[in-house]
Amino acid sequence: MQAQNIREYELVRAEMTSVKDCMTNYIGFVLGGSGVALFGVISLGTFTTNLLGLSYVSLFISIMISLVLMILFYKFNSHNRFAGYCKLLNHERFDEGQILDDVEYVSWELCLERLRQADIDKDLIFKIIDIQGFRVNELNVQDLQWIIRQFGGNNPRVDRGKCWKGMGKLFMAFWGRARTNSWAFPPFVASIFFVLCIGYLILGLYSVYRYIVQSGVHGQESWILLAISSAIVIGQAILWIKFCGRLHVLLEGSTTVSGFFWRFLPIRAAFLNKYNIIPKYEFAQERLLELRDRATLMEETGTKTVV
Repeated sequence: MQAQNIREYELVRAEMTSVKDCMTNYIGFVLGGSGVALFGVISLGTFTTNLLGLSYVSLFISIMISLVLMILFYKFNSHNRFAGYCKLLNHERFDEGQILDDVEYVSWELCLERLRQADIDKDLIFKIIDIQGFRVNELNVQDLQWIIRQFGGNNPRVDRGKCWKGMGKLFMAFWGRARTNSWAFPPFVASIFFVLCIGYLILGLYSVYRYIVQSGVHGQESWILLAISSAIVIGQAILWIKFCGRLHVLLEGSTTVSGFFWRFLPIRAAFLNKYNIIPKYEFAQERLLELRDRATLMEETGTKTVV
């Protein structure tokens, strides 16, 4: 790693550690809270005495579990973004003759802002690469544009079919076989949350059924309960389709550590070019050519995943 990058690297790593601690706390709260809620339901005898209350409580808990998972996916994304930038700094090298003494080229906030702009203006990164004077040592610009099209732009190629692929990852995680190009933590967490969410949802729907059988379908409370439970089932189905898509994007798509590495690279390089520094990224060209060869092979064999 370049000496000028060590302080920034340590700061970003500290932020990434904070995100990991936050995720651990959230998971602990959900697991502990779900256990306490189930114990409370059983101990109060609501299975036989208060079916209406059990219905609402169970459906509410299932929704809360999904909402916490939504926050966790945001944290997973933040973790990969931090890790991708750290990987970039770790691979970065300068020509010593280009460096001003005792200058730290800190660009995290700037690069993050530009990356967020690129999520809105999908062509922004290509515009950065096309700027006159943009240069990266030992990295072909045309090859860089190719890899950006895989992980960025209007329709990242690695994100195609994400919902179906994510569903496969989710269910394979139950057997510990979820293959991934990134870390294996998200599918494990998502599978646990899926079991808890579906378990409470089924308990809630069963309670709704028993309550309607006992009180009759024509009661006002029964119709309200049916409407609420139907809305929750539809909402949960939509949420979990979204979760499956985001799971694939985190594991093999545009928001993997490698995805953020490649998307940050031209933004960081353009920042350094303004200081008349032409950076070099260790093994970047070799890795890029390896990905192109793999993509070519997959296209020839009819495999749908590009990278």
